[in-house]
Amino acid sequence: QARLEQLLITPGSLEERERTRLEQAAQYIAQANTDLGRDPQDFRAVDAATEQYDKARSVASSAPGLPSLEERLVNAYVVTVRAELDQQDSKRAAKLLSVAHKHRWTSPELDQLDSAVATRGATASLKEAAAH
Repeated sequence: QARLEQLLITPGSLEERERTRLEQAAQYIAQANTDLGRDPQDFRAVDAATEQYDKARSVASSAPGLPSLEERLVNAYVVTVRAELDQQDSKRAAKLLSVAHKHRWTSPELDQLDSAVATRGATASLKEAAAH
């Protein structure tokens, strides 16, 4: 037991555990980039990439590939929200924007899309109320 405790607190052991976490995070980041490379880039691809991003952050929040993956995700959210709006699916667009807000991802494009989704949501609510 004492030997195990010593191994857990020795610098070499800490370095190895950190390296293992960084390797695991790199695998998650690679999968997220693969998901973002799907053609077409759709709701499922962006959702899967976000899940991999979250896993990578939870394993090693300082992983080197996270900042560039985050940038790719923000851009992917912009593209995907626009696609969902073009397909008249404002609920999915709103869900994507909600996830972006949860992650505190922002960009001028996401802000504009947020306004567009809010406007469409208000219009849809008014149409539903008028129908009833």
